[in-house]
Amino acid sequence: MGKSRNVLLKAGDLLIAEPLKHHGLFSRSAILVTEYDKEDGVIGIVINKLSDIYLEQIDETKSVLAKFPVYTGGLERRNIITILHRFDSSFIADSREIAPGIFGSNKIEEFEELILSNQTNDSNMRFFSGYHLWDSEKIEVEIENQKWFKVTTDEEIVDMIFARECDGKFWRKMLRYPEMSKFQVVNLFEEEPCLS
Repeated sequence: MGKSRNVLLKAGDLLIAEPLKHHGLFSRSAILVTEYDKEDGVIGIVINKLSDIYLEQIDETKSVLAKFPVYTGGLERRNIITILHRFDSSFIADSREIAPGIFGSNKIEEFEELILSNQTNDSNMRFFSGYHLWDSEKIEVEIENQKWFKVTTDEEIVDMIFARECDGKFWRKMLRYPEMSKFQVVNLFEEEPCLS
């Protein structure tokens, strides 16, 4: 049995990448923890990596959602679409609250109905392809080793998620947290392009 750790991780937490320890998709990334279970592991979605594809290219939908952009949520199960949105179960039947003000779902057709009935627009939902899965002990070790910095998702972060903050902008805004302030100098360097 593994050593008990002091990391208190839960669904709704945001993991901010330490800039000098990650490359590729995780470079300057922010990952929203969507599920946490000590036994089954941790599922997270990279929230700040816009891809160059649209929903129709993954879901083959011909609906009003066809031209919605898709973010790269992770490298596992990239054919699975997760929708982060602001609607509780009174609007979307399979909504599950991830953090205050942010919900998750996989039912694309219910969002089409909301758009068609003018109950919402694209500022209240984001589509993500794939996710990342960790062993709970492994991510706790990575947090202890400061490979990731854990931030509690607050109203401002939720607003940033739905404001479509791109790679560098979102990550740069996370530098305001004391744990990240030592990386202000990294902010001076050119960031990766917005498409992943």
